[in-house]
Amino acid sequence: ARHPIVTYETAFAGRSQIDHAFEAESIQPNIVLEAIDSDVIKTYVGLGLGVGIVSSVAFDVAIDSHLRAEPLGALFGTHWTRVGLRRGTMMRGFVYTFLQLLVPKLTPATLNEAMLGR
Repeated sequence: ARHPIVTYETAFAGRSQIDHAFEAESIQPNIVLEAIDSDVIKTYVGLGLGVGIVSSVAFDVAIDSHLRAEPLGALFGTHWTRVGLRRGTMMRGFVYTFLQLLVPKLTPATLNEAMLGR
């Protein structure tokens, strides 16, 4: 809280946990910019406006090499994203590809079994 903070706007799902973490410690954060896009946040951090608080999936070591990241899940909690699929339907190839990007250990056979409810 000693530094200006650039983070998500209040409508963003994870923002409430950020606010609660500061409130729990009776700390008033100095939020200088709110945005709905992590790339906007990282751009302003790169320009020196403040310290950014973004989702860990928004930080890419190769792309964001000019920035430094510290994992803060212990302070702000972790979030889960779920993907819902309708059982008994055929998945197109791009769906398999997308799911394997999310969970590389999934195979088409495993996904097909899950889709059949097994």
